Amino acid sequence: MARDLCKVRQIHDNCRTLLRTNHQRAGLELMELMANYQEMAYDRLCRWVQGECRNIGEFDAPEVGGVLQAAVRTLAERPVLFKYCAEEVITARQTALFQRFITALTRGGPGGMPRPMELHAHDPQRYINDMLAWVHQTLAGEREFVVALFGDGAPSGSAAERSAGTRPGASSGGGSHEQARAHSGKDNGTFGTLDSLAAGEGLGAAALLDRIFESICRPLRVRIEQVLMTTPPLLLCYQLAQLHSFYLALVTPILGPGAQLVQTLAACRAMALRVFMEQIRARGDKLLLEAVHGMLEVVRAHESALGAGAAPPGIQGVAGTDAGKDGNVGGGEELGPILAAMLDPIVEACQLSAEALLPDAPSRVDPVNSSAQGAAGPWGALDPRARHVYFMNCLAHMATALGRHPCAAPRVQQLLGSVEGHVSALVGLEAGRLLSRCGLADVSARLRLYRQHSAGGQGSGGPGGDGVAGGVQGAAGGSLGAAGPASDPALAYPLVVNALRSFFVLVSSPDVLPEFRDIQPPRLRAEACTRVGQALAEAFESVYAALDDPTTGYAEQGGSASELATT
Repeated sequence: MARDLCKVRQIHDNCRTLLRTNHQRAGLELMELMANYQEMAYDRLCRWVQGECRNIGEFDAPEVGGVLQAAVRTLAERPVLFKYCAEEVITARQTALFQRFITALTRGGPGGMPRPMELHAHDPQRYINDMLAWVHQTLAGEREFVVALFGDGAPSGSAAERSAGTRPGASSGGGSHEQARAHSGKDNGTFGTLDSLAAGEGLGAAALLDRIFESICRPLRVRIEQVLMTTPPLLLCYQLAQLHSFYLALVTPILGPGAQLVQTLAACRAMALRVFMEQIRARGDKLLLEAVHGMLEVVRAHESALGAGAAPPGIQGVAGTDAGKDGNVGGGEELGPILAAMLDPIVEACQLSAEALLPDAPSRVDPVNSSAQGAAGPWGALDPRARHVYFMNCLAHMATALGRHPCAAPRVQQLLGSVEGHVSALVGLEAGRLLSRCGLADVSARLRLYRQHSAGGQGSGGPGGDGVAGGVQGAAGGSLGAAGPASDPALAYPLVVNALRSFFVLVSSPDVLPEFRDIQPPRLRAEACTRVGQALAEAFESVYAALDDPTTGYAEQGGSASELATT
């Protein structure tokens, strides 16, 4: 047929020569006759191609012969007929694909192998993975068939490369293929014409595959939604969302973002994430409602912290199954909101529990009887330190659990920042308590106010002296003597010396300096002890230096730091 059309076309072209001679009438009659023959040939060729395409629908993996390829390329010169053939292929492949999908779900492969996918419906992850894997495998096979028959709809600039032998499917029926091309006289530009036509008519490979796979979008989506409506476990919901993201990243480059199959997978992925987030919110609300119940069981800081560290169900699993692929889920950008939804209620619940450890809290958890007091242990008499230790342990355990996952690094830094704030507050409270016992807190705070007043600054407090400094400044009425600290009755030399001597006695006593045994992380415990020692040393150094400072006036009273050192 292709050779006959080539001859008819050649005769039709030769008739143009007759029109330039004295045989114009014969040329017109021959041109009209050849035109009728061409239309008849194209019509018969179209019916034959439609029949072949209809028969193709009966095969799971159809092969495209060279004769059919040549016929389709010949029909490319008649866009209307070419479109009719493409519609026939779409209809046939839609029916075949739907039947194959239902068969794979209910009957399995030939002889029962592979087994029907619905046998694994009780295992949501395997069931959905089997369906999506089947879709992806079938998509690859259908794409090879469509590209071999119609081209890929790429620009004609790349068609020359495919005409050199790189076109997919060229190995099938290659001899007759080349022979037909030789007889048709179109060695150059044949594929370019076909691809340009397919692209212009919206019949490229992506568009054809999109329409072919429309037939399985609904049954696929219905089955996936049925699985998600059963509310799978928290971690499984996230794994299903990642599974959809993985196949979405594989299918989108082939079909394009607007394809119905791509939109179906995106909708299923969104539903999996929605179910996942709903479960997180429900668990968070339940955790907040139960945060203040049974607080006598969490008064011990280390026990509470260990419980809080294991409280976030699924956090380690979610971070450990991070996709890290080209998909939209699992990367650090989207894992941030997921971690926030999981961790924020836990942190808030720990904060509510910690507030119950404050001495003036309405929900204070002091033991109500002697047996409860014995069970409460060292926290039977609560003080502000209990809240900081408890909350610090909770945050540190959560940061440790997430620290092994790079995708959670921003959240870990946020938790460690909160831990640092509680360490600073705990160090300030402990240092202030020790300095107040020996009277050095008032002396250090008042000397600091004098230094800031002489420098023109405002009191800002220091380690262990924020509250003391504010009280001292308030007692001074906002004005300090111009004669220096030595003239202040509250900073008289004997009082300062007695405070320093009491400090020596205090720090020399065993078991006076805190060890913070209730802080679980060893690094934080050592850091807190070191910083308390530094705060005490800084307070002592500031008072000791004031005795040798000539501007304080102590030298005029006969006092000096060296004299104190000898005593």
